[in-house]
Amino acid sequence: MNYLISSKTYKTICLLSKRIVLDATKKLKAALEKNVYLGNIFNFPVISEKTFGPFPSFSDNFMGKEPIDYTYIFSHHDENKILYNTLDGYSELIDFFLEHKRIAKIFVYNIKSEKSRNLYIPFINDLIERYLTLYTTS
Repeated sequence: MNYLISSKTYKTICLLSKRIVLDATKKLKAALEKNVYLGNIFNFPVISEKTFGPFPSFSDNFMGKEPIDYTYIFSHHDENKILYNTLDGYSELIDFFLEHKRIAKIFVYNIKSEKSRNLYIPFINDLIERYLTLYTTS
């Protein structure tokens, strides 16, 4: 199976993804101003500064070192959280994938069996989580 995509298609996916992440950041900021609780990522691996031999040691939990779990506030179905399908660009990205099913197979699970408005796009979840973890401070 050939997974190559054109530069135009790649640019479309990137521009829509950027809109989604920027809107997610804006909505997260608004939620944080309302004192929404965000927990830490459970069992996040942390490299210890103390080493044993040539290798550093790792631990599961190191109080205060775990990153915040920003994606806890986002959901596909919980009305009390920020819904992915309300993010700017998400509907357009779904429409794009529904028009280009071959490309959608790269990014979306079971595009043929999902209803168009409830499509689960895993890379968007991961992209939002990564962006917020790298560039957001509480």
